[in-house]
Amino acid sequence: MGLYTKIIDLQKLRLAWKQVYKKRPKEGVDEISCEEFEAGQENYLKALAMELLEHTYECQPVRLVPLYKEEKVRYVSLYCMRDKVVQCSAAAELANLYEPFFSKSSYAYRSGKSALHASQDISAYIKEAGECWVLQADIHSFFDCILQDYLFGKLRRKIKEEDVLELLKKIICTPSLDKNGILSEKRRGLYQGSAIAPILSNIYLMDLDERIRKETKFYVRYSDDLLIFFQSREEADDYLKQLISYFSEIGLEFNHEKTKIARLSEGFEFLGSHFDENGISVPDKAKVHLNSRLEEIWLNSSYTDFSARMRKALEIVNGWEQYFSVQEEFHGILEFAVWVYRMQKSGSIDLARMKERRQKMENPYKDIAVYLASVWQEYHMQVESLREYEMYYNIPELWEDELTDADKPLMTDLLEMYKKYVVQELSLIKISEPTRQRLIT
Repeated sequence: MGLYTKIIDLQKLRLAWKQVYKKRPKEGVDEISCEEFEAGQENYLKALAMELLEHTYECQPVRLVPLYKEEKVRYVSLYCMRDKVVQCSAAAELANLYEPFFSKSSYAYRSGKSALHASQDISAYIKEAGECWVLQADIHSFFDCILQDYLFGKLRRKIKEEDVLELLKKIICTPSLDKNGILSEKRRGLYQGSAIAPILSNIYLMDLDERIRKETKFYVRYSDDLLIFFQSREEADDYLKQLISYFSEIGLEFNHEKTKIARLSEGFEFLGSHFDENGISVPDKAKVHLNSRLEEIWLNSSYTDFSARMRKALEIVNGWEQYFSVQEEFHGILEFAVWVYRMQKSGSIDLARMKERRQKMENPYKDIAVYLASVWQEYHMQVESLREYEMYYNIPELWEDELTDADKPLMTDLLEMYKKYVVQELSLIKISEPTRQRLIT
């Protein structure tokens, strides 16, 4: 079966649509939403397969949407659903064809490879390398600067079917439509946001990857981010000059602000992790970012249900811990609560560790106070339960760890009072002076 036949096979197009639909993309210029396409998918896909078979298929223009980050703007391409399906199917077949030939130093957009794998390999190399120098380089506007003629020259080395190359040309060279309805030709680069751009970017650099890997001690590339290790500063400086020449030959250049050479002992950050002579660790800004993401969940009014908040927070924390290969490293009360929630879901709570780790953490979240208090009370730890309310309301601790028989009824009454006040959303618990004196004595 030829490559073109595989790409346009109806069953492959159905699988491609499933991948597209998972991401719920925005509609393209034909204004057919993913929900509308899903509802009529069989008719849409059969018509698409027939167009591809008869070689009458044409891509619709790409709608470009600006994304602003601080003072920078980046344009993301919005394709029509049918064009996304074709891209996804073509990308899958190109991956099958090229994967065995990609360099082991390339980690992005590949099955079985990821930023996590890259970080693990870097950490393993550092432990063996000893003192060395590190060159970090970032390709300036990588996707926008790709030379289409060079790319097609590389594609022709493996793909001999003209109908495949013609289809890829239609996808890559599709004109864009701006907000004023003006069409612009695509003469250079790949549209960011297209399903086929990642695999094509790896094809573009595959020979260069292998060249650098053979010429250096250790090399990692993740999309447009490069990391190379050297024995000396002079060696790193000399090789950077070669790299600049290599890249200019294929229309690329480095972002000089992000390209630097440093001694390993000085430490560096790559793919969101911090590295130095001791290996890999979590950078402070990643900890701050995690806490901010969790705070956004608690400040987001769309999460009206506590369980929904916790499920989303658990998803984020699990992903964060998996990426950084760390567990139970708390940077705030929200992470602690998620850890307790995860233990609760597993059916096994370590109360001693929970008590030890709960110390000294402030809690401004009412629902977290109620939740943690309920967990403590479930295990008949009334002092800890009451302290959750006291810490939330900034009331000085009044209890010893051990309760006397005389304390227990009052403790029970106070817990009920706190629950009642929390439900009524009072901002401060006011304990009468006689009650306070009774608690103290």
